[in-house]
Amino acid sequence: MSVAELTLVSAGLALLSALLSRVLVKQDEVRKLKKEVEFYRGKMNEAKRTGNMKEMNEHMKEMSKASFRQMGKNMKATLVSGVVFILALAWISEQFKGVLVQLPFWLPLFNLDMGWFWWYLIVVFVGTFAFRKLLGVE
Repeated sequence: MSVAELTLVSAGLALLSALLSRVLVKQDEVRKLKKEVEFYRGKMNEAKRTGNMKEMNEHMKEMSKASFRQMGKNMKATLVSGVVFILALAWISEQFKGVLVQLPFWLPLFNLDMGWFWWYLIVVFVGTFAFRKLLGVE
């Protein structure tokens, strides 16, 4: 198998992860919770600036609750994606064993080439970030 095929498989998994997040997570609820966290963060910082520690702690508590609810909303997609990635990694490790990616420049720890696993990680992380932005996933 080639580096191009590894890149396509990795990018496909990144797209699948972003699509799972888009489908399994109610984006409007996550956006609402994100705004709530920002609201309480602003209130907390304002209370801190004025020296009102009691009010600051109350806002911090509310911000933490909203942040925890936001994480909970994303957990289902994270768990499903995790299972998919673990299963895919087993297949990828067998198919791309021994594949080296030739880099156009020197990198510390890698020199001028890197193994398939590091290339997979880079493509998946960058791809997932990009696809989430394109699909409007919070």
